[in-house]
Amino acid sequence: LQDEWVTLSNAGPFAAGEWVRLTVKLDYNAQKWLVCLNGTLVAEGLGFANAASGFTEFKIEGHQAFADNITISAKEIDMTDPQISVASRTPANKWGWNNSDVTITYTVSDDLSGVDEAKGGYEADTVTSEGTNQPVSASVTDLAGNSASITVDGINIDKTAPEITSFSPADGATTDDPFQCIKVTYGDALSKVDSGSVVLDVGGSNVTAKATITSAGLTYKPSGPFAEDDYVVAVSLEDMADNPA
Repeated sequence: LQDEWVTLSNAGPFAAGEWVRLTVKLDYNAQKWLVCLNGTLVAEGLGFANAASGFTEFKIEGHQAFADNITISAKEIDMTDPQISVASRTPANKWGWNNSDVTITYTVSDDLSGVDEAKGGYEADTVTSEGTNQPVSASVTDLAGNSASITVDGINIDKTAPEITSFSPADGATTDDPFQCIKVTYGDALSKVDSGSVVLDVGGSNVTAKATITSAGLTYKPSGPFAEDDYVVAVSLEDMADNPA
């Protein structure tokens, strides 16, 4: 098709400079070319000596008020999809979690016919709901109708703090066991508790290293007897999204 000018019927009207999709196919049985413009047969039997099936995207060079004699230049071909990529994303923590909304922006470009800005599809996405592996998608179309899309998944959002569900001995309890065992259970419905964040303080002393800690609870057995006294036991922790409790 290079350097050829083609006159098509039943193919308009179009405005000057408008990009359209022209598909050229070879009918091997009938030994002729079939030319479809935007999916509609507009010409056949054209003798393109060097044409190849699949050539698309021709640009209207002149305006015709009526459907006949639409002249299309084969030099104005855009067969290449536009480009779309992620420009920015609200950073996740080291565990891949966020505890607030996540916003994703995109960069788009097209080197020939240009991006169809009126069609859009690549506006910034903001994910506000809690959940795991949430996806968002965006797309871009050029003025010739070629398109590209992108999907961003793995968006994990947990805005809810973990919960300490039980404490033994209970708050305000009195015990006569000098080797009283301390047990605490906790949980988080979404991102789960970060066991490395758990801190246990007994009577003003950090005894975390001496406790057995999991993501579901802890157990502390004193190595020596408690002296007779009042003790404040405090537990702090975070879930995998850095929400504290």
